[in-house]
Amino acid sequence: MSAASMIAVHLNAPYGPIVSEQDVIESLRSGRFSAKSKIANDILAALFIETYPSLIFRCGREIGASLEAICELYQQSVRLTGLSCQEWEQAQK
Repeated sequence: MSAASMIAVHLNAPYGPIVSEQDVIESLRSGRFSAKSKIANDILAALFIETYPSLIFRCGREIGASLEAICELYQQSVRLTGLSCQEWEQAQK
């Protein structure tokens, strides 16, 4: 199973199939939440809170996302949720 698929399955657990593997991929590659629907983007906003940094980094490597884009996505997540993630911030160092 790809890392993007594992992330989508985990984020969808409480809601059903809303976030797709492609939503995860496009968001990590572009550095902004890029799902096809607002609700999927709202769920994706919790990506860094809900997912281990190691899985996000693995996904980034698998899909060819730049570290810069992933970090931009994290900053957007913090702006949208108002929540930072110490584990993520330490993993970037």
